[in-house]
Amino acid sequence: RLGSSTSDSPCLKAGSDENNDESLIDDDVVEKLAKREIVVSTSLEMPFSPEVAFDAFSNVERQPSWSNWLKSVKYVDPAEGDDGVDVAFGSRETKWTAGFRGISFSWNSISTRLERPRLIEWESTSGMKNQGQVIFEPNSEGTSTDMTLKMTFVTPRFAAAIFRRSGKIANFVESKMLKTTLVNFCDVVMAEDLQSR
Repeated sequence: RLGSSTSDSPCLKAGSDENNDESLIDDDVVEKLAKREIVVSTSLEMPFSPEVAFDAFSNVERQPSWSNWLKSVKYVDPAEGDDGVDVAFGSRETKWTAGFRGISFSWNSISTRLERPRLIEWESTSGMKNQGQVIFEPNSEGTSTDMTLKMTFVTPRFAAAIFRRSGKIANFVESKMLKTTLVNFCDVVMAEDLQSR
């Protein structure tokens, strides 16, 4: 698999509910979810422009090629509406299937904010609760990009106790999942997107 090893990567060297009435939310539920919430973030300099990074990362069906823990990402709804008009970019729901140490889980999500080439935000609509953002910050010459991947997710109920007992889970997710995802992303873009130009 392309980009499966991070040690020799040139990229490492490069540097909902519409009702918002809070009185309807049970405090016990909020507290239980907070105990299962994990917030992680990592950044990496990419040796290409924010436009290249944004265009590649926003092609969600490609995500498994750089995220080893993702098994598939598929669009749930068609590209055209019932009226035959193309659905707006980013407003289509996607189904994400992931696996880790023999456990598979999935969720549906939708992009909540797309600002090419600076920002992508999403949140889950069903399944594993998560939300996140990717920030693309150009260097002063516009030739490289500081790419930051931030995620907040609520661990599945069956795994919450395991995650709570280990204070190292955020470090693990950041270093072994998110950082590896960014390194692999860089490798894939360098090999596939930039070689074809």
